[in-house]
Amino acid sequence: MIALAFEMSTRQGSLALFSGGKLLGMKTWNDEGARSQTLFELLPQVLGEAGLRLEQVEAFVVGRGPGSYTGLRVALTAARSLALPKDLQVYTLNSGLAFAAEIFAGSSARQAAVIGDARRERLWIGVFQREGLAQSLDWTLIPIAELPRHLAEGTTVVSPDWARLVSVLPVGQVDGVTWEQADRCPTADWLGRVGLERWAQGVASEPLTPIYMHPPVFLPPQYPVRDP
Repeated sequence: MIALAFEMSTRQGSLALFSGGKLLGMKTWNDEGARSQTLFELLPQVLGEAGLRLEQVEAFVVGRGPGSYTGLRVALTAARSLALPKDLQVYTLNSGLAFAAEIFAGSSARQAAVIGDARRERLWIGVFQREGLAQSLDWTLIPIAELPRHLAEGTTVVSPDWARLVSVLPVGQVDGVTWEQADRCPTADWLGRVGLERWAQGVASEPLTPIYMHPPVFLPPQYPVRDP
């Protein structure tokens, strides 16, 4: 089966091409201002380099975040639009699964905590276990001060927002915890690997909607509002 994977939950977007579960090629970009344009510019490139055409694609795997709502919406909309003419499968999974799979493949961590900046002294967090790549803590918002209670010994912490968060994180203050001390972004190659494997195992797709963890920002009216 020929499949395309889109991962656009962070400022770094990526797309990957698979055939029979094998990675044929991947493109990445850093361009928050033209996500859709860049995706559709690179799509024919990754297909052409593999000697394939869009008409040969049989399925799509898409990361649904959490992260940038705009990027997630572009990725999901693009996949659904491309799949529509032939009613192809669009398989979605949360981007943290791809993050965790990559962490476990490159370390001996027993647990991976994926965190992000939710503003107003809060984090969004999801926790994953090596065994079965199971998510043991669903995506939730927590005050930064509560982070240590979610970090068991043997945990690796990863974030696409490290540079923004490092000054407020308890780095070095939690025993047995490893901190990935750089911005890390989920990638379409790992997303595709995990998604296609789960699909082959009969695991149902997650909803075709973005996971958006940032709390709404209230802007008070600029002028007094009269009661009717």
